[in-house]
Amino acid sequence: MSRAKKPRVAELRRRLRFELLEIRQLLAVNEFINAAGGAWGTPSNWSLGHVPLATEDVTADLPGSQTITVGAGNFTAKSIVSAERIILNGNLDLAGGSVDSSSPIELRGGKLSQATLTSQTKIVATATGGTLSSISTDGSIDLSLEANANLNVFGGLELNGTMLLGDATGSNYGRVYFQDDGLSGNSLTGTGTVIFGANGNYLQNNSNRTGALGTLTIGSNVTIRGKNGSLYSTYGNGSIVNQGTISTDTAGGTINIGYGTSNFTNTGTIHVSTGTLGLNSSMTLAGLGTIIRTGGMINLGGILDLQGNTWNINAATGSWNLTGGTVKNGTITESAGSLLIPTSSGGTLTAIAFNGTLDLSQQANANINVYSGLILNGTMLLGDAAGSTYGRVYFQDDGSV
Repeated sequence: MSRAKKPRVAELRRRLRFELLEIRQLLAVNEFINAAGGAWGTPSNWSLGHVPLATEDVTADLPGSQTITVGAGNFTAKSIVSAERIILNGNLDLAGGSVDSSSPIELRGGKLSQATLTSQTKIVATATGGTLSSISTDGSIDLSLEANANLNVFGGLELNGTMLLGDATGSNYGRVYFQDDGLSGNSLTGTGTVIFGANGNYLQNNSNRTGALGTLTIGSNVTIRGKNGSLYSTYGNGSIVNQGTISTDTAGGTINIGYGTSNFTNTGTIHVSTGTLGLNSSMTLAGLGTIIRTGGMINLGGILDLQGNTWNINAATGSWNLTGGTVKNGTITESAGSLLIPTSSGGTLTAIAFNGTLDLSQQANANINVYSGLILNGTMLLGDAAGSTYGRVYFQDDGSV
């Protein structure tokens, strides 16, 4: 008889095994607990007994509607979820974190840095000013509630919501200064819309550097529209590049682009419908890009360098007014009843061949200066038949006709 084999000890004994589990870190939430609101910088106002750290998520949901004030100094948080009004007198840096607030965040001299804002989060700029640095927002930025509501932008602004500059009555106006951080040119990107109110509004490139560092770029999916406003560079060596859409779509309004000798290049689209477009920068014919004209008015107050090319003023472009501007180095050809119209604001033609009607009969004291000669292949009208208007042409230096 064979004997049954005894189980080996190894088979009778279960081995202990240790499995490496996923490392989980509990989120550090620091809740604002003072039911009456108060100062961000007061440790006792927080559930963890200290002012939020850069590693802590902040929440604030108090009874009623309260205000939390970020006072002078530098503060941090990992993220913010708030139902309360937050006033920024000091600096708040989220190091790339998010802000989701159902009540406004007011800039009153303070600075919000490195944050992504949700669609319900509203930034309110005031006359005290404030700064947005490296901000992306799906929400709104409101500069319509106070006269001279203003803010500074560093490191670019990604706008996927709406920015309001000024109100519809003209009693309030808004101004945004795109500042030079010394690292790269500034930009307004995203899919958002800037809306100018009735009076005194502008977007300003405030860099005094040349080249890319001094360029403000309007992104390809940004729209700038509304009644009265300006887009320009403070310094003559600054430049603006529009890759987006600029639309003069409000009756009685004017959108002015550029100032002095600063450069403007349009690689996007400019729509001129019911309002007035003022072009007041230094531009090239190619740099004008696409301008779609269905109505309205275009005033040339800047410098248009044709660079040896022909500028065709036709049914598609409509007539342009020369309002102190200069056209130089090329040929102007008019057709379909569309004209370049000198005005009482004056203007200059330098080294121009003119094919068409140079009409100085539509305004009293319509006048131009001519430099480096004028080749006229058409008609020059000085004043009207009734004597109610008059025109004057000043041949300067080596001018000839």
